[in-house]
Amino acid sequence: MRKNVYLGLWLIVAFSSRMVFAEDAQNEQQFQGFTLQGFTDEGDKSWDVKGETADINGTEVKLSNVDANSYGEEEVNVTANNGTLDQANGNMLLENDVVITSERGTQLMTDSLEWDKEADMVSTDDDVFITDKQLLVTGTGMTAQPDLINDPEAKKIYLGERFTM
Repeated sequence: MRKNVYLGLWLIVAFSSRMVFAEDAQNEQQFQGFTLQGFTDEGDKSWDVKGETADINGTEVKLSNVDANSYGEEEVNVTANNGTLDQANGNMLLENDVVITSERGTQLMTDSLEWDKEADMVSTDDDVFITDKQLLVTGTGMTAQPDLINDPEAKKIYLGERFTM
């Protein structure tokens, strides 16, 4: 189950580091019905991000109805009603019904999830629900360091104090 959560968190990191938009603060742009894709060196699709709108104002990109997928060893889907990408520092905030779902059905649900690119940390102060076929973990607050290598032992998740299993 931890591997699924790590993959979901990695997905957020991967998407926010690859999104490139106009950087001129004078230009306000809006895209309707956008799709972004990334590929491996071998040409296979490694990720995609779809959304209803992307409003670009300077270095801030506001996204609506975010639906992202990561392909590879295990497919992971991330959805959120809203997202904000700060192109200046690479940080991303997903808000309102954030759901990370692994191919095996493991889900992480929360109201918001913030990624600090420089610290390589994702966190939330909101309630967190992690469900699996045989497990339900609930609590408030979470911080995770999704290392970009495939070694599950290299990743860390810190759960808030009020977690129950």
